[in-house]
Amino acid sequence: HMLKLFDNCKILKFARINACGMTSEENESFEFHQPQKAEGPVEIWMMAVDMEMQNTLHRVTKEAVYMAAEQERIPWIKHYLGMAAILGSQIWWTWSVEDTFRKVAEGDKNAMKLEL
Repeated sequence: HMLKLFDNCKILKFARINACGMTSEENESFEFHQPQKAEGPVEIWMMAVDMEMQNTLHRVTKEAVYMAAEQERIPWIKHYLGMAAILGSQIWWTWSVEDTFRKVAEGDKNAMKLEL
């Protein structure tokens, strides 16, 4: 029943009494930045696991967005979790479109053609 608490979580990984990561139905996995002790009232440690999941995914996504500009696209996509790669792609695409619109507004009539 525990895995129903987290969206698309197939496995909650444990090392002794510490929750240390998650694996999705697609077999994408990540390790928590800081393992969470699974002891005491279940509501308390499950909330800590949820917060650590969010914290870790925030860190992974932030790194993925930054590294998108530093790496080749295919290796970058394969290295990061699917949701981080999709979000990073969307952020960079949005920036590119906004930059193109700015160039057009500044008088560069070929900006749109160059971007495509």
